[in-house]
Amino acid sequence: MNPLQQLQADVTALLLGNPAMAAVPYTSFRKEAIQSMADEAAAAWKVRSPGQLGVACLVLMPSLRVITPNVPGPQYNISITIRTFHDPKVNTTGLSCEDVAMANIAWLDGEIFEGLTQLNGDPQGDALKANYGYPGFLVYDSTLVGPLPQQMPGRTFPPDILEDGGGHITLPCADPSAVVYYTLDGSLPIPPYGVTPAPGGTGYTGPIHVYGGAFTAAAGLTLRAVAWNPALMPSHAAQGTIS
Repeated sequence: MNPLQQLQADVTALLLGNPAMAAVPYTSFRKEAIQSMADEAAAAWKVRSPGQLGVACLVLMPSLRVITPNVPGPQYNISITIRTFHDPKVNTTGLSCEDVAMANIAWLDGEIFEGLTQLNGDPQGDALKANYGYPGFLVYDSTLVGPLPQQMPGRTFPPDILEDGGGHITLPCADPSAVVYYTLDGSLPIPPYGVTPAPGGTGYTGPIHVYGGAFTAAAGLTLRAVAWNPALMPSHAAQGTIS
């Protein structure tokens, strides 16, 4: 997966972890075979489930801006847009298009992805803008930007999620220099960039106890874990449901 696709996937995963937007379906979307704007709007609706009607979001493919064109090897800013669709005729979520679009910016603003790219609301354009190209829908675009380094290092080995059958979960990693971060609410752990502990996850220091102990995780929760060797990019996220 290239860095642009990885950012799109990571942004989608992080948005899915926002508990305030639990009624809103999110999906990453690559414009490969659409024939009209109606097709694009329909793509958002495909990920809805019963009880989640009226609002849906597409995370669009990132784009690049050249910010220093007159040096050897261009320097880039990356831009990513979350498009929020609202059909007021069927909305049962209690959330408006503006509510969701603003929450998307607030949830992502300042987050660091891959230990390299910090996203913020676009300071040079419209961070939030109404989009009138979709008849029958209210649509807002939320846009965030951040730097994309030229040299993308390799990726850390992912951690394993091991349960011993006695209520203890361990998160070993094949890279002895990596630190493992995890969450228990299904959100994406975001390793810090020069910050300890992780703002978007708990640093793993020993077994997680499903029942009792200092670190307690209830059955049915979703555990996600990321390993990060600071000399590399963070690993892909490992995921498991606590039984």
